[in-house]
Amino acid sequence: MEKPDTLIIGAGIAGCGLAYNLKRAGYCGEVRIIDLQPIGALRDYGYRNTFREVIEEYRLPYDFVYKTMKFGDYHEIYFDLKERFYFVNYPKACTRLFRQSDAVFSRETALSYDIAKGVIKTDKTEYRPDFIIDASGNSSFLKTMLGQTLPKKYWYGVTRIFNNRIKDKDSFYYLFNENGYMEDVYPLGNRTLYGEWQYGPKVDFNNIQKEEKSLLSELIESPDLITEHKVTIPCSLATPLVHRNCAFLGDSFGNASPVAGEGLRQTLDSSRMLAQAILRRDLVLYDKEWRRKYLKTYISQMASKKDYKERLKIIKSFRSYPELYLKVLKGERICLPREIKAKIPKAFIMKQLLRNVTLRLKYM
Repeated sequence: MEKPDTLIIGAGIAGCGLAYNLKRAGYCGEVRIIDLQPIGALRDYGYRNTFREVIEEYRLPYDFVYKTMKFGDYHEIYFDLKERFYFVNYPKACTRLFRQSDAVFSRETALSYDIAKGVIKTDKTEYRPDFIIDASGNSSFLKTMLGQTLPKKYWYGVTRIFNNRIKDKDSFYYLFNENGYMEDVYPLGNRTLYGEWQYGPKVDFNNIQKEEKSLLSELIESPDLITEHKVTIPCSLATPLVHRNCAFLGDSFGNASPVAGEGLRQTLDSSRMLAQAILRRDLVLYDKEWRRKYLKTYISQMASKKDYKERLKIIKSFRSYPELYLKVLKGERICLPREIKAKIPKAFIMKQLLRNVTLRLKYM
């Protein structure tokens, strides 16, 4: 039986980010990452957008830089958001973080967890670490073993890469409809990345409520498909974040905000908080710091499917305040100007207030 100080289950951005932040925090314990797949394997993921400050802080590799985001619905583009968006190469980013850590990686599959003994059994060996970190993504391995509540809302869909180019190489698109359906399109030089997504409580790839005329059909006449991947991103809180000597990180507890346009920032920042808690050998500090910094904003941005019609109206009114939507994309809390608040039905405001209070009581 092996006894590493910290065992991380999952070699994605959460697990590798934690290993990196442990090294940065001065942690001297033995850190081991285990995963069935290689470090940063695409699996459910393939791309991430983020901003300059995240790229610079973690020195992440990126493949493209976009100057504009075109946002709207299927009737019109609401605004062109002028900002530099960095298209991160996910496997390279995970590999870079891992190589800058002192962690050891091994390809093995976590099979079971003996709660009484604190032992993780894999297909190769057994581990009894001081700390066990579930960074297993949407499989939520440890939460499942513990019988805890799993995330109940998801963005799920299909991403495809086509051997076609689109004219505007400096812009990417986000188009929504009021049924919780979204398309995003990214020019990748001579290729194009296209995703279609559905927001909902149950992952059902046969129930993606597509628009009759897609954005893809407007941008590419004869799509030449190269690859296709099904994707599932949990985006509702599954508390607690800590259980005895176990902690949950990233998609394992639904860390991705349902409306933020990038998940790297919050996941890496959460890994920083957890690294500090492990260094001090008190995981409760991670739970407290995450709730203090993110809970209020997270709850305010959680959306029900029925809310999308009103939410799109609110975002449409951001035309004169593009900086507000930029904050939304970064997962930051915003304060709406009076002229926008005046257009929102009072019934909708009251419903949201009641819902936010209920959720806050639930997660505290």
